[in-house]
Amino acid sequence: MILVNIMHPNSTEAKFDMDYFRDSHVPMVVEILGSALKGAVIYLGLAGCARGESAAFIATGNLTFSTVEALQRGFGRESGEKMADLANFTNVSPQIQISEIIV
Repeated sequence: MILVNIMHPNSTEAKFDMDYFRDSHVPMVVEILGSALKGAVIYLGLAGCARGESAAFIATGNLTFSTVEALQRGFGRESGEKMADLANFTNVSPQIQISEIIV
């Protein structure tokens, strides 16, 4: 299985509309990715490990795919639409990591 982590960095200047992300952006991405997508989970960052420390990421999303080829097929679809929608809920560029799920 392949995991795509999409992480939205936190900072004092960062803006993020979780309601829009949850209710509009994620359903749009799920629809675009179609059957290539095996699962999707989103997380809201609450805090860092140290007392009083802010979360490193405002929000993260995890998308799972059966293979790298399925991931590439899914992300190749209407990628401009997904990226253009970022401005509707955040002013930060996400960091993306693609990993293989081992356990």
